[in-house]
Amino acid sequence: MPLTLVEGVFVFASLIDEVCVYALQSTGALTHPARRRVVSMLVDHDILRQEELAESLARDETVPQDDPTQIEIALHHHHLPMLSEELFIDYDSRSGDAVLWKDSDAATELLESS
Repeated sequence: MPLTLVEGVFVFASLIDEVCVYALQSTGALTHPARRRVVSMLVDHDILRQEELAESLARDETVPQDDPTQIEIALHHHHLPMLSEELFIDYDSRSGDAVLWKDSDAATELLESS
């Protein structure tokens, strides 16, 4: 029995979601502890500023760096742009705002599977 248009759209959307999961895992966007922690924090908050993320990461034992200034520089130049390029977060480099792009359940599933 052929799929209806609505069923086809749902099948297509689920395939795209699976491709996105594979791409995120294979590119290493979630391999670094700081990026994993950023996504985890954004699951719990609507929006976080780069400074807030740096201060939280400095207190986190899973992150190798503990200097908030150095962490903020790394976030700005490397980690947040990488997560943004991978369509995981929306990052405004001018304001320093980071917002979770994926829905929180999908983000949590990705964190648990990688």
